[in-house]
Amino acid sequence: MNDFFVYEDWTLESQPRCFYVGKGKRNRVSGRKRNKHHTNIMNKHGLDRRVVMGPVTNIEACRLERSLIAERRTYVHAINYVFGANYTEGGEGRIGPLSEKQKRQIGVRASRENLSDETLEKMRNSHLGRRQTEDTKRKISVAMKGNRTSDIAKRLWQDPEFRAKMLQARKTTQQNGDT
Repeated sequence: MNDFFVYEDWTLESQPRCFYVGKGKRNRVSGRKRNKHHTNIMNKHGLDRRVVMGPVTNIEACRLERSLIAERRTYVHAINYVFGANYTEGGEGRIGPLSEKQKRQIGVRASRENLSDETLEKMRNSHLGRRQTEDTKRKISVAMKGNRTSDIAKRLWQDPEFRAKMLQARKTTQQNGDT
């Protein structure tokens, strides 16, 4: 069926830049939500969505999407990446939302493990000397309370059943000569 469209998202800057290439049916083209990177770029630079082709078949749309992502260099993990928010190279042919397995695979490709030592060092250096606001410090403090290993151990030790098991295990270890 010829009901797929291929579109490009451009910034509203004085020199517009293409930052996303996508394909989908009419409701996908009209929707704005993509990924966090896309949202950040859209919020900062604006959005001009341009339909490049359609309606076409899914196969044709996948082929064009893949070629435009490569041409516009919007795939964030590409060696020749310039600017963009495409988390895949396109052309997967997926109709509908991603499965949990596919989301994990995309996350693995985007993980820090795949970054070079040089990139990791640049990321580390960008945060050195950065001061956190008092509000941020307070939020971190609240989040950390009750999650420390010592707090958990104290709560467990107050349970008589747990305490008895631990003392018995200690006695058994000492009797066997293990340390």
